Amino acid sequence: MESNFTINGFNFNFVNDEIDEEIFNVFNLNTDLEDKRKNPVNKYIKLKTSIKQARERYFLKKDITRDELQEAIYLSCNSIFWITYDYDNQGPYDNMNFDEDYKLDNYLNSIKAVFIMFKTKPFFNHISKLNDIDKVVEYISNSFNDITFSSRVISAIETSIKNSYKSADNDIDEQFLLTKPYRKYLLPLLLLALPDDFEIEYDLECILASFNYKVEKLQKYDRTSKILVFTEGKTDGVYLEPALLNLNPRMADCFQFIPMESIQSGCSELKKYMEICINSNLKSKIIFIFDSDSSGYESYSAAKKSNRYIKKMLLPNDDIFSNYPCYDLDNNIVKKDIYQKAVTVELMYPKETFTFNGALSPIRWNGYNEKLKQYQGQLSDKSKTQKNIKEIIKNKDFNNDDNRFKRLVSLFDSMIKIYQI
Repeated sequence: MESNFTINGFNFNFVNDEIDEEIFNVFNLNTDLEDKRKNPVNKYIKLKTSIKQARERYFLKKDITRDELQEAIYLSCNSIFWITYDYDNQGPYDNMNFDEDYKLDNYLNSIKAVFIMFKTKPFFNHISKLNDIDKVVEYISNSFNDITFSSRVISAIETSIKNSYKSADNDIDEQFLLTKPYRKYLLPLLLLALPDDFEIEYDLECILASFNYKVEKLQKYDRTSKILVFTEGKTDGVYLEPALLNLNPRMADCFQFIPMESIQSGCSELKKYMEICINSNLKSKIIFIFDSDSSGYESYSAAKKSNRYIKKMLLPNDDIFSNYPCYDLDNNIVKKDIYQKAVTVELMYPKETFTFNGALSPIRWNGYNEKLKQYQGQLSDKSKTQKNIKEIIKNKDFNNDDNRFKRLVSLFDSMIKIYQI
Protein backbone atom coordinates (compact mmCIF):
# COMPACT_ATOMS: atom_id res chain seq x y z
CA MET A 1 0.00 0.00 0.00
CA GLU A 2 1.40 3.37 -1.00
CA SER A 3 2.00 5.85 1.77
CA ASN A 4 3.26 9.42 1.71
CA PHE A 5 4.58 9.65 5.29
CA THR A 6 7.32 7.33 6.54
CA ILE A 7 9.35 7.08 9.75
CA ASN A 8 12.36 4.75 9.40
CA GLY A 9 10.50 2.70 6.82
CA PHE A 10 7.29 2.55 8.86
CA ASN A 11 4.40 3.83 6.71
CA PHE A 12 1.59 5.97 8.05
CA ASN A 13 -1.47 6.17 5.84
CA PHE A 14 -3.01 9.28 7.30
CA VAL A 15 -6.65 9.79 6.45
CA ASN A 16 -7.15 12.72 8.80
CA ASP A 17 -6.73 16.09 7.06
CA GLU A 18 -5.73 17.77 10.26
CA ILE A 19 -2.82 15.37 10.79
CA ASP A 20 -1.75 15.63 7.17
CA GLU A 21 -1.73 19.42 7.43
CA GLU A 22 0.37 19.32 10.60
CA ILE A 23 3.13 17.32 8.91
CA PHE A 24 4.31 20.39 7.01
CA ASN A 25 5.32 21.97 10.33
CA VAL A 26 8.20 19.50 10.76
CA PHE A 27 9.96 20.31 7.51
CA ASN A 28 11.98 23.19 6.17
CA LEU A 29 10.57 23.43 2.66
CA ASN A 30 13.74 25.12 1.40
CA THR A 31 16.38 22.70 2.76
CA ASP A 32 14.62 19.34 3.12
CA LEU A 33 13.40 18.94 -0.46
CA GLU A 34 14.91 16.06 -2.43
CA ASP A 35 13.99 16.21 -6.09
CA LYS A 36 14.97 13.27 -8.31
CA ARG A 37 12.25 13.57 -10.90
CA LYS A 38 14.84 13.54 -13.71
CA ASN A 39 16.52 10.38 -12.43
CA PRO A 40 15.47 7.57 -14.79
CA VAL A 41 15.85 4.94 -12.05
CA ASN A 42 14.34 6.55 -8.95
CA LYS A 43 11.86 9.30 -9.74
CA TYR A 44 10.54 11.08 -6.68
CA ILE A 45 10.09 14.42 -5.01
CA LYS A 46 10.00 14.32 -1.24
CA LEU A 47 10.85 16.06 2.00
CA LYS A 48 13.29 14.36 4.36
CA THR A 49 14.56 15.24 7.83
CA SER A 50 15.48 13.74 11.21
CA ILE A 51 13.26 13.35 14.26
CA LYS A 52 15.51 15.79 16.14
CA GLN A 53 15.11 18.56 13.56
CA ALA A 54 11.42 17.83 13.12
CA ARG A 55 10.83 17.98 16.87
CA GLU A 56 12.58 21.34 17.21
CA ARG A 57 10.65 22.86 14.32
CA TYR A 58 7.27 21.51 15.36
CA PHE A 59 7.35 22.66 18.97
CA LEU A 60 8.74 26.01 17.94
CA LYS A 61 5.51 26.58 15.99
CA LYS A 62 3.06 24.66 18.18
CA ASP A 63 2.28 25.37 21.82
CA ILE A 64 1.23 21.92 23.03
CA THR A 65 1.50 21.09 26.73
CA ARG A 66 2.17 17.76 28.40
CA ASP A 67 -1.25 18.08 30.04
CA GLU A 68 -2.91 18.17 26.61
CA LEU A 69 -1.03 15.07 25.53
CA GLN A 70 -1.78 13.35 28.81
CA GLU A 71 -5.50 14.04 28.42
CA ALA A 72 -5.48 12.70 24.86
CA ILE A 73 -3.86 9.48 26.04
CA TYR A 74 -6.15 9.15 29.04
CA LEU A 75 -9.28 9.45 26.93
CA SER A 76 -7.96 7.24 24.12
CA CYS A 77 -6.27 4.36 25.89
CA ASN A 78 -9.41 2.66 27.10
CA SER A 79 -10.91 2.55 23.61
CA ILE A 80 -7.61 1.48 22.04
CA PHE A 81 -7.17 -1.46 24.38
CA TRP A 82 -10.63 -2.89 23.96
CA ILE A 83 -10.59 -2.39 20.19
CA THR A 84 -7.47 -4.55 19.89
CA TYR A 85 -7.93 -6.96 22.79
CA ASP A 86 -8.67 -10.55 21.78
CA TYR A 87 -10.97 -11.57 24.61
CA ASP A 88 -11.68 -15.05 23.23
CA ASN A 89 -8.01 -16.02 23.07
CA GLN A 90 -6.61 -13.96 25.93
CA GLY A 91 -9.48 -14.27 28.40
CA PRO A 92 -10.50 -11.68 31.01
CA TYR A 93 -7.87 -9.08 31.71
CA ASP A 94 -8.43 -7.92 35.27
CA ASN A 95 -4.92 -7.05 36.36
CA MET A 96 -4.44 -3.87 34.36
CA ASN A 97 -2.61 -1.10 36.19
CA PHE A 98 -4.68 1.76 34.81
CA ASP A 99 -2.68 4.55 36.45
CA GLU A 100 0.57 3.31 34.92
CA ASP A 101 -1.01 2.93 31.48
CA TYR A 102 -2.25 6.50 31.48
CA LYS A 103 1.17 7.99 32.17
CA LEU A 104 2.56 9.98 29.26
CA ASP A 105 6.13 8.73 29.66
CA ASN A 106 5.01 5.09 29.66
CA TYR A 107 3.02 5.72 26.51
CA LEU A 108 6.07 7.28 24.83
CA ASN A 109 8.28 4.38 25.96
CA SER A 110 5.86 1.95 24.36
CA ILE A 111 5.91 3.73 21.02
CA LYS A 112 9.70 3.96 21.06
CA ALA A 113 10.16 0.29 21.94
CA VAL A 114 7.95 -1.07 19.21
CA PHE A 115 9.38 1.25 16.57
CA ILE A 116 12.91 0.19 17.40
CA MET A 117 12.03 -3.49 17.27
CA PHE A 118 9.36 -3.73 14.60
CA LYS A 119 11.70 -4.61 11.74
CA THR A 120 13.58 -7.37 13.52
CA LYS A 121 12.33 -10.76 12.40
CA PRO A 122 13.03 -12.52 15.74
CA PHE A 123 10.80 -9.97 17.43
CA PHE A 124 7.89 -10.71 15.11
CA ASN A 125 8.46 -14.45 15.28
CA HIS A 126 8.35 -14.19 19.05
CA ILE A 127 5.29 -11.98 19.51
CA SER A 128 3.31 -13.87 16.88
CA LYS A 129 3.43 -16.90 19.21
CA LEU A 130 2.30 -14.97 22.28
CA ASN A 131 -1.39 -14.75 23.07
CA ASP A 132 -0.97 -13.10 26.47
CA ILE A 133 -0.23 -9.39 26.19
CA ASP A 134 1.56 -9.60 29.56
CA LYS A 135 4.19 -11.76 27.91
CA VAL A 136 4.57 -9.31 25.05
CA VAL A 137 5.08 -6.45 27.48
CA GLU A 138 7.52 -8.57 29.48
CA TYR A 139 9.48 -9.47 26.34
CA ILE A 140 9.74 -5.83 25.27
CA SER A 141 10.53 -4.63 28.79
CA ASN A 142 13.35 -7.12 29.18
CA SER A 143 14.82 -5.86 25.94
CA PHE A 144 14.85 -2.29 27.27
CA ASN A 145 16.20 -2.80 30.79
CA ASP A 146 12.79 -2.96 32.48
CA ILE A 147 11.60 0.47 31.42
CA THR A 148 7.95 0.93 32.40
CA PHE A 149 5.58 0.49 29.45
CA SER A 150 1.88 0.85 28.83
CA SER A 151 0.18 -2.49 28.32
CA ARG A 152 -2.68 -0.86 26.45
CA VAL A 153 -0.42 0.89 23.98
CA ILE A 154 1.70 -2.21 23.46
CA SER A 155 -1.47 -4.20 22.88
CA ALA A 156 -2.72 -1.76 20.25
CA ILE A 157 0.54 -1.32 18.40
CA GLU A 158 1.49 -4.99 18.66
CA THR A 159 -1.79 -6.04 17.06
CA SER A 160 -1.41 -3.50 14.28
CA ILE A 161 2.19 -4.42 13.58
CA LYS A 162 1.51 -8.15 13.53
CA ASN A 163 -1.18 -7.53 10.92
CA SER A 164 1.21 -5.32 8.95
CA TYR A 165 3.96 -7.93 9.19
CA LYS A 166 1.65 -10.57 7.73
CA SER A 167 0.73 -8.29 4.84
CA ALA A 168 4.41 -7.35 4.33
CA ASP A 169 3.71 -3.70 3.63
CA ASN A 170 4.83 -2.17 6.95
CA ASP A 171 1.71 -0.01 7.20
CA ILE A 172 0.16 1.19 10.44
CA ASP A 173 -3.12 3.05 10.78
CA GLU A 174 -3.04 5.90 13.27
CA GLN A 175 -6.31 4.74 14.81
CA PHE A 176 -4.39 2.12 16.76
CA LEU A 177 -2.59 4.85 18.67
CA LEU A 178 -5.24 7.49 19.27
CA THR A 179 -8.98 7.71 18.87
CA LYS A 180 -10.96 10.61 17.43
CA PRO A 181 -10.77 13.52 18.09
CA TYR A 182 -7.28 13.08 19.54
CA ARG A 183 -5.46 11.82 16.45
CA LYS A 184 -4.08 15.30 15.89
CA TYR A 185 -1.74 14.57 18.81
CA LEU A 186 -0.18 11.56 17.08
CA LEU A 187 2.55 13.61 15.39
CA PRO A 188 3.82 15.40 18.53
CA LEU A 189 3.72 12.09 20.44
CA LEU A 190 5.82 10.41 17.77
CA LEU A 191 8.28 13.31 17.78
CA LEU A 192 8.65 13.11 21.56
CA ALA A 193 8.93 9.32 21.65
CA LEU A 194 11.32 8.43 18.88
CA PRO A 195 15.15 8.63 18.76
CA ASP A 196 16.80 11.75 17.35
CA ASP A 197 18.37 9.97 14.38
CA PHE A 198 15.19 8.35 13.06
CA GLU A 199 14.35 9.72 9.60
CA ILE A 200 11.03 11.16 8.46
CA GLU A 201 10.13 11.25 4.79
CA TYR A 202 7.14 12.91 3.17
CA ASP A 203 6.42 11.95 -0.43
CA LEU A 204 5.10 14.97 -2.29
CA GLU A 205 4.69 13.04 -5.52
CA CYS A 206 2.21 10.81 -3.73
CA ILE A 207 0.14 13.83 -2.74
CA LEU A 208 0.05 15.15 -6.27
CA ALA A 209 -0.87 11.73 -7.59
CA SER A 210 -3.80 11.62 -5.15
CA PHE A 211 -5.48 14.48 -7.01
CA ASN A 212 -4.46 13.32 -10.49
CA TYR A 213 -2.00 16.11 -11.17
CA LYS A 214 1.57 14.92 -10.73
CA VAL A 215 4.33 17.48 -10.94
CA GLU A 216 5.28 16.35 -14.43
CA LYS A 217 1.68 16.60 -15.58
CA LEU A 218 1.32 20.12 -14.22
CA GLN A 219 4.56 21.18 -15.91
CA LYS A 220 3.14 20.49 -19.37
CA TYR A 221 1.17 23.72 -18.96
CA ASP A 222 4.48 25.60 -19.16
CA ARG A 223 4.02 25.38 -22.92
CA THR A 224 0.62 27.09 -22.83
CA SER A 225 -0.61 30.53 -21.93
CA LYS A 226 -3.46 29.18 -19.80
CA ILE A 227 -3.65 30.26 -16.18
CA LEU A 228 -4.68 27.33 -13.97
CA VAL A 229 -7.28 28.07 -11.27
CA PHE A 230 -7.61 25.94 -8.14
CA THR A 231 -10.65 26.62 -5.97
CA GLU A 232 -11.49 25.51 -2.47
CA GLY A 233 -14.83 23.75 -2.92
CA LYS A 234 -15.78 20.92 -5.24
CA THR A 235 -18.43 23.00 -7.04
CA ASP A 236 -16.68 26.38 -6.98
CA GLY A 237 -15.12 26.00 -10.41
CA VAL A 238 -18.39 24.65 -11.79
CA TYR A 239 -20.06 27.92 -10.73
CA LEU A 240 -17.21 30.26 -11.72
CA GLU A 241 -16.20 28.96 -15.16
CA PRO A 242 -19.56 29.53 -16.96
CA ALA A 243 -19.91 32.89 -15.23
CA LEU A 244 -16.51 34.01 -16.54
CA LEU A 245 -17.36 32.76 -20.03
CA ASN A 246 -20.56 34.81 -20.09
CA LEU A 247 -19.47 37.92 -18.20
CA ASN A 248 -16.01 38.31 -19.73
CA PRO A 249 -15.78 36.03 -22.78
CA ARG A 250 -12.69 37.83 -24.10
CA MET A 251 -10.67 36.77 -21.04
CA ALA A 252 -12.29 33.40 -20.41
CA ASP A 253 -9.85 31.59 -22.70
CA CYS A 254 -6.94 32.73 -20.52
CA PHE A 255 -8.05 30.54 -17.60
CA GLN A 256 -8.48 26.85 -17.02
CA PHE A 257 -10.39 25.78 -13.90
CA ILE A 258 -9.09 22.56 -12.36
CA PRO A 259 -12.00 20.10 -11.81
CA MET A 260 -11.98 19.93 -8.01
CA GLU A 261 -15.03 17.66 -7.83
CA SER A 262 -12.82 14.65 -8.66
CA ILE A 263 -10.03 15.35 -6.15
CA GLN A 264 -9.53 16.13 -2.49
CA SER A 265 -10.78 19.62 -1.77
CA GLY A 266 -11.01 22.02 1.15
CA CYS A 267 -8.96 24.96 2.39
CA SER A 268 -6.20 22.88 4.00
CA GLU A 269 -5.81 20.83 0.81
CA LEU A 270 -5.71 24.01 -1.27
CA LYS A 271 -2.95 25.42 0.92
CA LYS A 272 -1.00 22.18 0.62
CA TYR A 273 -1.32 22.10 -3.18
CA MET A 274 -0.11 25.68 -3.39
CA GLU A 275 2.97 25.02 -1.25
CA ILE A 276 3.83 21.90 -3.26
CA CYS A 277 3.65 23.87 -6.51
CA ILE A 278 5.86 26.65 -5.11
CA ASN A 279 8.47 24.25 -3.75
CA SER A 280 8.44 22.20 -6.95
CA ASN A 281 9.56 25.33 -8.83
CA LEU A 282 6.69 25.12 -11.28
CA LYS A 283 6.77 27.81 -13.94
CA SER A 284 3.06 27.53 -14.69
CA LYS A 285 0.80 30.43 -13.80
CA ILE A 286 -1.56 29.13 -11.12
CA ILE A 287 -4.10 30.98 -8.98
CA PHE A 288 -5.39 29.50 -5.72
CA ILE A 289 -8.72 31.04 -4.68
CA PHE A 290 -9.62 30.67 -0.99
CA ASP A 291 -13.08 31.25 0.46
CA SER A 292 -13.42 34.32 2.66
CA ASP A 293 -14.78 32.37 5.61
CA SER A 294 -12.93 31.59 8.84
CA SER A 295 -11.21 28.39 7.73
CA GLY A 296 -10.43 29.74 4.26
CA TYR A 297 -8.96 32.94 5.65
CA GLU A 298 -6.83 31.01 8.13
CA SER A 299 -5.41 28.76 5.37
CA TYR A 300 -4.89 31.73 3.07
CA SER A 301 -2.96 33.61 5.77
CA ALA A 302 -0.83 30.56 6.63
CA ALA A 303 0.01 29.66 3.02
CA LYS A 304 3.36 30.63 1.55
CA LYS A 305 3.70 34.01 -0.13
CA SER A 306 2.84 34.26 -3.79
CA ASN A 307 5.73 34.32 -6.24
CA ARG A 308 6.01 35.35 -9.88
CA TYR A 309 4.02 32.35 -11.07
CA ILE A 310 1.97 31.02 -8.16
CA LYS A 311 -0.64 33.41 -6.75
CA LYS A 312 -3.17 33.24 -3.92
CA MET A 313 -6.26 35.34 -3.36
CA LEU A 314 -9.41 35.58 -1.26
CA LEU A 315 -12.92 36.00 -2.57
CA PRO A 316 -13.53 39.79 -2.75
CA ASN A 317 -15.39 41.85 -0.20
CA ASP A 318 -18.65 43.70 -0.90
CA ASP A 319 -20.90 46.17 0.92
CA ILE A 320 -23.58 43.51 1.40
CA PHE A 321 -21.27 41.52 3.67
CA SER A 322 -20.67 44.34 6.18
CA ASN A 323 -24.20 44.23 7.59
CA TYR A 324 -25.49 40.75 6.84
CA PRO A 325 -28.23 38.86 8.76
CA CYS A 326 -26.99 36.08 11.04
CA TYR A 327 -28.44 33.84 13.71
CA ASP A 328 -27.05 34.55 17.17
CA LEU A 329 -26.71 31.92 19.89
CA ASP A 330 -30.35 32.44 20.90
CA ASN A 331 -31.51 31.91 17.30
CA ASN A 332 -32.38 35.58 16.87
CA ILE A 333 -31.50 37.46 13.68
CA VAL A 334 -28.77 40.08 14.09
CA LYS A 335 -26.65 41.97 11.56
CA LYS A 336 -22.90 41.31 11.44
CA ASP A 337 -19.88 41.72 9.19
CA ILE A 338 -19.37 38.26 7.67
CA TYR A 339 -16.32 38.92 5.48
CA GLN A 340 -13.49 36.48 6.33
CA LYS A 341 -16.02 34.63 8.46
CA ALA A 342 -18.71 33.19 6.17
CA VAL A 343 -18.22 34.31 2.53
CA THR A 344 -18.15 31.48 -0.03
CA VAL A 345 -18.45 31.32 -3.82
CA GLU A 346 -22.26 31.06 -3.60
CA LEU A 347 -22.35 34.62 -2.23
CA MET A 348 -20.51 35.89 -5.31
CA TYR A 349 -23.69 35.32 -7.33
CA PRO A 350 -26.58 37.87 -7.36
CA LYS A 351 -28.36 38.26 -4.03
CA GLU A 352 -31.56 36.99 -5.66
CA THR A 353 -30.02 33.49 -5.52
CA PHE A 354 -29.76 33.60 -1.72
CA THR A 355 -32.93 35.60 -1.02
CA PHE A 356 -36.00 33.69 0.14
CA ASN A 357 -39.42 35.06 1.11
CA GLY A 358 -38.05 38.55 0.59
CA ALA A 359 -35.14 38.16 3.03
CA LEU A 360 -31.46 37.26 2.66
CA SER A 361 -30.64 33.73 3.76
CA PRO A 362 -29.14 34.15 7.26
CA ILE A 363 -25.74 32.83 8.28
CA ARG A 364 -25.56 30.03 10.84
CA TRP A 365 -22.44 29.74 12.95
CA ASN A 366 -20.90 26.36 13.72
CA GLY A 367 -17.29 25.41 14.50
CA TYR A 368 -15.24 27.85 16.58
CA ASN A 369 -11.81 28.78 15.20
CA GLU A 370 -9.58 29.03 18.24
CA LYS A 371 -6.74 30.71 16.35
CA LEU A 372 -8.89 33.47 14.86
CA LYS A 373 -11.20 33.66 17.91
CA GLN A 374 -14.29 33.53 15.71
CA TYR A 375 -16.88 31.10 14.42
CA GLN A 376 -17.14 29.55 10.97
CA GLY A 377 -20.35 30.59 9.21
CA GLN A 378 -22.46 29.08 6.46
CA LEU A 379 -25.59 30.03 4.54
CA SER A 380 -28.62 28.47 6.22
CA ASP A 381 -30.20 27.90 2.80
CA LYS A 382 -27.07 26.78 0.97
CA SER A 383 -28.67 23.91 -0.96
CA LYS A 384 -31.51 26.17 -2.18
CA THR A 385 -28.96 28.80 -3.17
CA GLN A 386 -26.96 26.26 -5.15
CA LYS A 387 -30.12 25.18 -6.93
CA ASN A 388 -30.80 28.79 -7.95
CA ILE A 389 -27.22 29.16 -9.20
CA LYS A 390 -27.58 26.05 -11.33
CA GLU A 391 -30.72 27.52 -12.86
CA ILE A 392 -28.84 30.69 -13.83
CA ILE A 393 -26.09 28.60 -15.43
CA LYS A 394 -28.58 26.34 -17.20
CA ASN A 395 -30.54 29.30 -18.61
CA LYS A 396 -27.40 31.38 -19.27
CA ASP A 397 -29.06 34.20 -17.38
CA PHE A 398 -25.96 36.37 -17.01
CA ASN A 399 -27.51 39.70 -17.86
CA ASN A 400 -25.53 42.18 -15.77
CA ASP A 401 -28.08 44.98 -15.81
CA ASP A 402 -28.18 46.89 -12.52
CA ASN A 403 -24.81 45.34 -11.69
CA ARG A 404 -26.39 42.02 -10.68
CA PHE A 405 -23.11 40.16 -10.98
CA LYS A 406 -20.87 42.85 -9.50
CA ARG A 407 -19.20 40.47 -7.02
CA LEU A 408 -18.32 37.97 -9.74
CA VAL A 409 -17.09 40.80 -11.96
CA SER A 410 -14.93 42.02 -9.09
CA LEU A 411 -13.51 38.51 -8.60
CA PHE A 412 -12.69 38.11 -12.29
CA ASP A 413 -11.11 41.58 -12.41
CA SER A 414 -8.85 40.56 -9.53
CA MET A 415 -7.87 37.34 -11.34
CA ILE A 416 -6.96 39.37 -14.42
CA LYS A 417 -5.06 42.07 -12.55
CA ILE A 418 -3.04 39.61 -10.47
CA TYR A 419 -0.97 38.85 -13.57
CA GLN A 420 -1.64 42.23 -15.23
CA ILE A 421 -3.13 40.49 -18.27
